[in-house]
Amino acid sequence: MKKFKQFTIVVIFILIDTLIVFLTFRIAVKLRELLTPWLGTAVIYSAIQRMLWICILFVITVFFAMGLYPGYGMTAVKELQLTSRAIILVYFLLMGISYLYKGNYDFSRFVLLASFVLNLVILPLSHFATRNFFSRFPFYGTAVHIFGKAQDSVAIEKTLKSIRRMGWRVEAIYPLAHARKIKDIPKGPTIAILASDSLQEAKSYERNLSNIYTKVVVVPQKARLVSLWVVPRDVGGALGLEFQYNLLIKSAIVVKRAIDFTVSLMAVILLSPFLLAAAVLVKLDSPGPIIFKQTRMGRCGRPFQLYKFRTMYADADRILADLLASSASVRKEYKQFHKIRNDPRITRIGKILRRFSIDEFPQLFNVLAGDMSLSGPRPYLPVEKKEMGDFVNLILRVRPGITGWWQVLGRNDIDFSHRLEMDEFYISNWSVWMDIYIFLKTFRVIGVGRGY
Repeated sequence: MKKFKQFTIVVIFILIDTLIVFLTFRIAVKLRELLTPWLGTAVIYSAIQRMLWICILFVITVFFAMGLYPGYGMTAVKELQLTSRAIILVYFLLMGISYLYKGNYDFSRFVLLASFVLNLVILPLSHFATRNFFSRFPFYGTAVHIFGKAQDSVAIEKTLKSIRRMGWRVEAIYPLAHARKIKDIPKGPTIAILASDSLQEAKSYERNLSNIYTKVVVVPQKARLVSLWVVPRDVGGALGLEFQYNLLIKSAIVVKRAIDFTVSLMAVILLSPFLLAAAVLVKLDSPGPIIFKQTRMGRCGRPFQLYKFRTMYADADRILADLLASSASVRKEYKQFHKIRNDPRITRIGKILRRFSIDEFPQLFNVLAGDMSLSGPRPYLPVEKKEMGDFVNLILRVRPGITGWWQVLGRNDIDFSHRLEMDEFYISNWSVWMDIYIFLKTFRVIGVGRGY
């Protein structure tokens, strides 16, 4: 039954990928046919069709080789990275075939390029959508066993339930001592998760578990590692783990700034009608300025003026002071989250702007000015510097972002200390793929109106 479930998921992904590649080629051919009057030569569909089937074969083969079928155990960022790399490799191979067989087959370079761009966008999106949809059903995923202390095991189980798309379903939880009693463990899952206080302690347990499990994943409970892209190193026979803060590397800073400036400039141009409409609505809704300015801490701790559409009444400070003075529960909520649900300070149009995060669009000008990034840590207030504790020196070394890791994963349902940890996680694990994933999640959050 287990193999049949996995086979079913693999077949579903292959069929969907085949359909998408077929459709993207058809769209590319249609676009090329529209350009025929200007390019002068018509495409030969028989040659395109041969290239199409070769592309489908390559996609299935390369995706299999990179572990994307069925792809269990991958984070969304890792899957995006592998899928994009696989597509690039597929089209690199297709270009080689196009060059080698140009004398026999009249390949269209335009169709090749257009289908590449379409697949680079649509295939990863389809994998996200397919995985998120089927993760709701019991036949999706593979069973795992957890070994560890009760508190640690329950925490891991809770995490795996919150990220169902990874496909690791907890079948049973055992005390850590059971890792030495493998005869008492029923056979079934091929994956074991070992929650141990240290890697050294886990080693003896891991040897035993490897006798009945194909894969043993060790989760150190006391080691504070914040990097996704940990690289194991052999240090004279000892295990070394190489990790770094990716966003502090100079080349990463340059690449990120170039992307920020280009994308934000295009966004300002495209969104200018919506920005103008929002400004008019804010002005008509309540008295006060259209743009709300607030001093925040930027890179290296330098203060800057953060721009937002005004979403609160002009006397918002007085309303907040009265509310905090009159309600202990509100004081507790504000201290923990630095925000208040059902905030009476927010205007009618402000609620709409916040719900769809439209109030943050003026921050695109902050990005153009170099004060902010499109994605990054939260732009913290100067009064929050003391509360940031040991995180302050790290977080203030990078530009804050309009959106970010904690915004799309936790939004405002997580407390202040957890936000700081997620900001550190982002700085440590930054990659272009991670930013792309954050942007995709941001568009979804805005589209469904999950703002606060």
